Amino acid sequence: ATAGSLMAKGLPAVTKTPLNVYAPVAKWLIGTSGLVVGMVHIGGVTRLTKSGLSMTDWKPLGSMPPLNDAEWNDEFDRYKLFPEYQ
Repeated sequence: ATAGSLMAKGLPAVTKTPLNVYAPVAKWLIGTSGLVVGMVHIGGVTRLTKSGLSMTDWKPLGSMPPLNDAEWNDEFDRYKLFPEYQ
């Protein structure tokens, strides 16, 4: 195969423009989908093995962490009520 015939076929390694103009979008979609599948898989494994963090209080809109020793002791006392502490 000569260089001229390779150029005529439009091989991506030889030409500057891709054969499929949608290839970058397809790669992005496949990559993003793969990452989502991976996150769901890791979350499922974490849930099934019951190895997640023990949260004593869940506030999805945010809250301040314990800021002094008394607050930390209160939070630890709440944690002691969970089966993960045993």
